[in-house]
Amino acid sequence: MKVLLLLSTLAFLFVSTGCPGGVGSDTARQEETAVSPALDGNSIVSEFLKRDAAPMRRSKARLTVEQEDGKTQTYVLEAFRRQTEAETRTFTRVIEPQDDSDIASLTIERPGEPAVNVTYVATQGRFRETGTGKMFFGGLTTQELLGEWDKYSSELLSEKTVEGRKMYEVESTLKEGRDSVIYRIVTLFDAETYLPTKLELFNSTGKLLRTFEVEATAEFDGRPAVSKTVITNHIHRTKITVEQLELEQSIEPDPAMFEKEFLKTRLSGPQE
Repeated sequence: MKVLLLLSTLAFLFVSTGCPGGVGSDTARQEETAVSPALDGNSIVSEFLKRDAAPMRRSKARLTVEQEDGKTQTYVLEAFRRQTEAETRTFTRVIEPQDDSDIASLTIERPGEPAVNVTYVATQGRFRETGTGKMFFGGLTTQELLGEWDKYSSELLSEKTVEGRKMYEVESTLKEGRDSVIYRIVTLFDAETYLPTKLELFNSTGKLLRTFEVEATAEFDGRPAVSKTVITNHIHRTKITVEQLELEQSIEPDPAMFEKEFLKTRLSGPQE
């Protein structure tokens, strides 16, 4: 079965603009300070989302999956994102390996609604729509790659100094009535950029599912951005390295790219 994941992996690069540096391991020196009374977790998340917003964005990244037995798989993906107040649409396609270059998907996100991933199955001549709880690439769910912050209510736990940089530690808990295997997220946001530098994802019993760590940054399109993120899957025991190769926002992609029919008319689609 070909990799159906490759929907919005690049959308995960929510830490893709302006992030100044990585956080390092749990052994890094951390100094906790008093929480600023004017701040709250929801406002920090909102500020992060506001700074990450862009009408158009093109991303290109290399993803390397390392299995527990040491075997690795590498993919290069390209994603085009169009964002308005009403919705965000992301068209993602595989560039490498060539054998998987017919894999593409369209992800549609609307505030207050479950995100939808659309692929076209050429062998069946039909579109397939899935939610974001299904596991794909390296055992990750689509939600983890998208973020879907509106599912959560956030609280500021503390302010910390990590390797000389001030961080906000925010706990985000799943809202009543919303559905996700990820019940709680603990995030370190850089206090200068309001962008995440480390995330820990837990289920409803408190079990640690995944850890996202930013390890390096670079400048893209005149702006500093995350250039390397490592995702540890503690359940499937895989490690996924995401390396940002290109990132630009001054683009005008073909509008048809953000419609379902583009998957059918321009691509052969994923195979079963």
